[in-house]
Amino acid sequence: MSIDERPRVTSALRGMIAIALLFQLAAVSNPSNTVDSRGGWRTGDGRPAPDTEYRKSANGFLAWLLVTDDEDWESEWDTDPDHVPSFSEVDELRMGNEVTVLILIANPKQDPLGNVDVDCDLHVRRADGSVSMDRTGVDCLSGPLLGNPRSVRVATPSMVFLGEPGDPTGPWKFTVTLRDAHRRATVVLTKSITLKAR
Repeated sequence: MSIDERPRVTSALRGMIAIALLFQLAAVSNPSNTVDSRGGWRTGDGRPAPDTEYRKSANGFLAWLLVTDDEDWESEWDTDPDHVPSFSEVDELRMGNEVTVLILIANPKQDPLGNVDVDCDLHVRRADGSVSMDRTGVDCLSGPLLGNPRSVRVATPSMVFLGEPGDPTGPWKFTVTLRDAHRRATVVLTKSITLKAR
């Protein structure tokens, strides 16, 4: 288990992403439809998307815990703003393989200077119940916010889960608690990934 806290170098509007593609639906021509003006996730056809354990909104702040086995997810994300990225989502992993756990954020509140302040706690519980990771107060998104606040952005930390010999098989539970300091909103996301033997 590792965590990558490198700042993401992306174009200002690169954060736009069509939720429809993440839902494995057809792409839409206006990616800004992914976030509802009332503060909730929307599907590609404009309907409100219900909260799930891994995708929620609170007081207009939106977050999504996405697990992908796409090795080139970063190059798919960091492209021309007109390109709508597409990721595969997975909920299981074979020993020896790896997945990346991405934290997606939309609509953080800006202070009067245009800065945002979102931090998170990262907690991972192994299949045997023991704790693999427990980090608090990790910077997820901070500083000046460029582009449309409703655009979806990848948080600074991402977690890489590699099934290694000796790791207990079964469901591993990832819990991320995000706090938008300016909006005074907290979102708790959970996602289980089942580690299987080869």
